[in-house]
Amino acid sequence: MNIQAAILFVLTFLAKVMGFSRDLILSYYYGASNIVDAYVIATTIPMVVFSFVGTGIQTSLIPMLDKVDSEGGSKSEFIANIVNIFSIFCFLAIIVVLICTKPVVMLFASGFDGETMELAVSFTRFSISGIVFSTLTYIFTSVLHHKNRFIAAAFSIVLMDFIVLIFVVLSHFFGLYLLPVGNVAALGIQAIFLWCIVRYNHKIILDFRNSNFILLIQTIVPIIIGASVNQVNLLIDQTLASRIMIGAISYLNYANKVLAVVQGVFILAFISLVYLKMSQILIQRDFKKLNDSIKNW
Repeated sequence: MNIQAAILFVLTFLAKVMGFSRDLILSYYYGASNIVDAYVIATTIPMVVFSFVGTGIQTSLIPMLDKVDSEGGSKSEFIANIVNIFSIFCFLAIIVVLICTKPVVMLFASGFDGETMELAVSFTRFSISGIVFSTLTYIFTSVLHHKNRFIAAAFSIVLMDFIVLIFVVLSHFFGLYLLPVGNVAALGIQAIFLWCIVRYNHKIILDFRNSNFILLIQTIVPIIIGASVNQVNLLIDQTLASRIMIGAISYLNYANKVLAVVQGVFILAFISLVYLKMSQILIQRDFKKLNDSIKNW
């Protein structure tokens, strides 16, 4: 466990360095400009549309998999059912955003006009498809965490950031639209990589009445409400920034990325390891062991 924790911290740190390098290259080529503003909004919209749902999935799915295990059920069928149902919701969300792209962009950046608005709308129409891959990534990451395989999940983030970095460089030479295309491509490759690692037999199952799925949704809802508060704050920040000046969203984005490094490396990696153990103990209802474990942590 100590070796795995050390490797996890290294990979998490590497992912943050890679992500920070990507932003440095982005600022080197485009600075704090309307291009970066449009790109940040285009990548923020998919994140806000579904990331808080993904956070709920990632938080709730681990104990649910433990529950399915304890009941002797088929985890493969349970996972397939979740993948199919949430993929349908993602495609519906994509259709809505494609139909109402400009109003959606205005909701996130009401200060945009002219060329910046056109860029943001065009970028968003590319980037919104990434919510399908993001959702699959949340699901497969939870499955890997449940299997105590944290390293593969952490490496997938490094892989994704590296691909985005490459596309940022390519966009400077071959066209701006490689920015959102690269983001979607990176998310897609990350999801496919995790799918290959998870190795489960996918089936066409759509069981909305499954008791474990219903319990999962009931568990997710409070988490979604809590996580959505942060996304609303982000929406307000970026909307206000868009009204200040061109490049304000870029400055805000760069500052947030710097602040996220410490949290991502030293807090989230530790929580990922601890949460798995806590969920396993809670399923066993061994509260004494849980108290002792918390004291040791």
